[in-house]
Amino acid sequence: MKLDAHGGDLLAMASVSKRDPASLLDFSVNVRPEGAPEFLRAALVRANTGLAAYPSPNAEEALAAAARRYGLPAGRFAFGNGSNELIHALARDAITGDVLKDGSAPCYTAVPPQFATGPDGSDFSADQTKFADSCAFDAAKAAEYYETAKSELGKDSFSFDMIVDADDAPQKVAQVVKEQLETTLPGFTLNLTVEPKKQRVQDMQDGNFEIGLTRWGPDYADPMTYLGMWVTGNSNNYGLWSDADYDAIIAECTTGDLCTDPEGRWEAMYDAESIVLEQAAIFPLYGQCNAEMISSAVTGVDFHPVALNRVYKDAKKSV
Repeated sequence: MKLDAHGGDLLAMASVSKRDPASLLDFSVNVRPEGAPEFLRAALVRANTGLAAYPSPNAEEALAAAARRYGLPAGRFAFGNGSNELIHALARDAITGDVLKDGSAPCYTAVPPQFATGPDGSDFSADQTKFADSCAFDAAKAAEYYETAKSELGKDSFSFDMIVDADDAPQKVAQVVKEQLETTLPGFTLNLTVEPKKQRVQDMQDGNFEIGLTRWGPDYADPMTYLGMWVTGNSNNYGLWSDADYDAIIAECTTGDLCTDPEGRWEAMYDAESIVLEQAAIFPLYGQCNAEMISSAVTGVDFHPVALNRVYKDAKKSV
């Protein structure tokens, strides 16, 4: 069987057709036939004069652009290292084992374990070390990132406010997060602002926060109920994080060809999850679990990670 040749070989097509490569339109690849749009060409021309200049060490233009884009004061932004040290400074075992003590499990992935099952029947997040380079407890690495951040930003101390729900469990977790960050990162101060959940959610949706401790109750047993939150413009994307590659992967998994390719979709969602964690868009802490005591005489109770957590339709009690 003769395999079709890959598209995009303009020189080969020009040779066969005996035409100038610039005169050919190649529809076998995903490119823009008319070339770069005019606005992009103009922007490249304007930027050409600055190619020989080293970027400003204080990132004034980037700060001003971010402030305009998100409608926030420029002082709310900092360009440099400053997120990765937080994700590596959190000892999640202490949160679940010493504070919550309810069966909740540490989580080092954007999608929690024991939640979604793949085409081969395996747990999507069974391997909690899959993204260890981006999300793990490593105090030494956290300190290294922190020193780099201090050097790049020219500061020896940092102070942030974290909003947290007024409920008991979130406040306990917040206290541990505060203690761990301030202990591991000298000069780092985390102030806790306790709010009713409704106010906390509103503040995060409005972008009126620096750090927020939040929870997510999944709507359906598929990784996309988590991964879909960080698409550009999503109302649950509280940090206003945006990445074109990430958006493209999610689009392909939800409306593209991967919708009919379960195995390919599964692998693509891992790629998307890797981007979220590598860029520290979120800091996963734990997956909430519930300890259940069931009589040995009762069988047939179904447990589900979403919607109705316990289904008693087939439950039976032996005499």
